[in-house]
Amino acid sequence: MLRNALILSSSGLLLFVKEWVKGIDQKKINLFSGLLRSLQEYSKQSFGLPLTFLQFATTGITIVEDNSTGLICVLLHDFEDGEQLGNIIATHILSGFVDEYSNSFNFTNGGLINQSLFRSYANKLADVIGSATKGILYQLKEVRGIQTSLLYDDKSDTSEPISTDVLEDQLGIAANLKALIGYSRNLMLAKKDSPNIIYLEMSQQIIQVSHVWQQIYLVCISQKAINPSTYQKNIESAISQIQKILEITSNLQEA
Repeated sequence: MLRNALILSSSGLLLFVKEWVKGIDQKKINLFSGLLRSLQEYSKQSFGLPLTFLQFATTGITIVEDNSTGLICVLLHDFEDGEQLGNIIATHILSGFVDEYSNSFNFTNGGLINQSLFRSYANKLADVIGSATKGILYQLKEVRGIQTSLLYDDKSDTSEPISTDVLEDQLGIAANLKALIGYSRNLMLAKKDSPNIIYLEMSQQIIQVSHVWQQIYLVCISQKAINPSTYQKNIESAISQIQKILEITSNLQEA
């Protein structure tokens, strides 16, 4: 679960804050922001590396920096979410902020900027965080043996699959997936169950269709010549991360 998201300028000025869990007053947030900025600089000067993650008993703090503007996103979240997922979400929150405002504001000059100018960004966080699922697909693509992956929403008859690659026939792929999932669901209905993984072995490829959340499925196309043990844990990790992102996005949209 996400708790707080902060975006700081290169000088440590608090530009944006979003609280999902209340309880930290503005003075403490400002003090906390300055402290984290100081720790970030100390880490760079002492170790040559930026501070990226702090671990506490129940809370994880993920820190991501944009090199072009010097802006920093600080994301407080449940420790169980993990450093990797925190990094993915924080990176998308920060990149979305930079894309939204960097053409209108010079964040590198160190001047004072009114925090109220960025409040509307909170309304876009659900979409910004939801787009982080594509970042996970890109990570999967880098795994040895996985050729491509995509997310498919079986609930929708019109939406196209989300993929890292340009798909030649997206509507055709969606139609085939819908038929495959529907057939598998009917097959399992007799057992009063539902399909969790659909596994297709072809001459040179293996297609794995994994249920993620509600009617969302992750489709991974892998090389048959590569042992599945090489990439299976990566697929399972991606399913868990995408599931958490979809749950977070759904909760934000309902709030």
